[in-house]
Amino acid sequence: EFYGSTPGTAGYDTAKWLHRRTGSRIDDHFRASFTVDGYLDESRHSGITHAVVVGRDTPGLTVSNDRIAELTRGHAELIGLGSVDPQTHGTAATLAEIERSIGVLGQKAINLEPGFGAPALHADDPVFQPVYDACQVLDVPVCLMFGPTTPDLACNDPAAVGRVARAFPRLKIVCYH
Repeated sequence: EFYGSTPGTAGYDTAKWLHRRTGSRIDDHFRASFTVDGYLDESRHSGITHAVVVGRDTPGLTVSNDRIAELTRGHAELIGLGSVDPQTHGTAATLAEIERSIGVLGQKAINLEPGFGAPALHADDPVFQPVYDACQVLDVPVCLMFGPTTPDLACNDPAAVGRVARAFPRLKIVCYH
């Protein structure tokens, strides 16, 4: 079961709201993605050849890297992204999880959500520097989740991403949402 697939829950209402924000005028349309097979059928029908499935590691929402590996296993068109939160887990555990996510689980990038932390931070906060360094060394992208659901929109400041790019010139950075 994907996030938001249980009618009558807050997650369902959030998924419905997000679906509308992306332009859908059909409320029930997002129900096709309640299962991996349903999602893949809809993606194939739309001409999508690859899709990213992102882990979440925030104080408010966790979808484990192991769960992402389960969802993507056996589906070449699904690309798993691991997620880490150095604020919650500390540097050593975060670096170990990056190594495991990439090396053992086969995930292709690392998701980081600075604006969803406790407290919300900017992307260039020093707590994230070990993550950027590890991703640069492993030659995998770091994906920074930004967007309209970020609790503090000030944490979406692109200048902070520019400072990260200057400090880590070989780091592949993806900003999404």
